[in-house]
Amino acid sequence: MIGEVIALGASYFAATALFGIFMWRAFARLFDAMSQSMSDKFDHIEERLDALTQEHHGLARELSDFRGEMRGRVVG
Repeated sequence: MIGEVIALGASYFAATALFGIFMWRAFARLFDAMSQSMSDKFDHIEERLDALTQEHHGLARELSDFRGEMRGRVVG
């Protein structure tokens, strides 16, 4: 009787431990994949932001040059 209880307890403990390890590894893979996906999305957003920033600076320079030309025409 005591041997059966010990065997049942040991098998329950082993099953619980193995299930915990399985879940830990499964969720670790899932979260790593999600983390990589989010990192890729943020990298893409940063690239687009850099491109928009460069475009903004170019347009600001063109506008400044245009204003200078218009001031020159009005004054001169």
